[in-house]
Amino acid sequence: MVEKAGRVTQAKDGKEEPKEVLCYKYFELFFDDDLIKIIVTETNRYAEQFLAHEKETILSLKNLQFHKWVPTTLNEIRVYLGLLMLMGIIQKPSLRMYFSRQHILETPFFPNVMTE
Repeated sequence: MVEKAGRVTQAKDGKEEPKEVLCYKYFELFFDDDLIKIIVTETNRYAEQFLAHEKETILSLKNLQFHKWVPTTLNEIRVYLGLLMLMGIIQKPSLRMYFSRQHILETPFFPNVMTE
């Protein structure tokens, strides 16, 4: 592979692919569709069980995100896992700082991809 001005050339067929495509291919080596499906299924199962068990408590509380919960999807989990990996590269002292709109702390990619 040869890096040229933000692009990567793959030696096999000589085609150039954007770095983003190459990064996603590496991501898929570790997180294939079967694994993502399991994570989605278990996340949704856990949320449903939690909401059913805590129904009375949740209903009595106002302004909680639980009231807006919808089952997660394959793409949402992929985005979440990608953000977690990016947090290992872009390190900040608290989770809230990734979503800050203050110019000095801002990392616009995070709030543009996922809400806090």
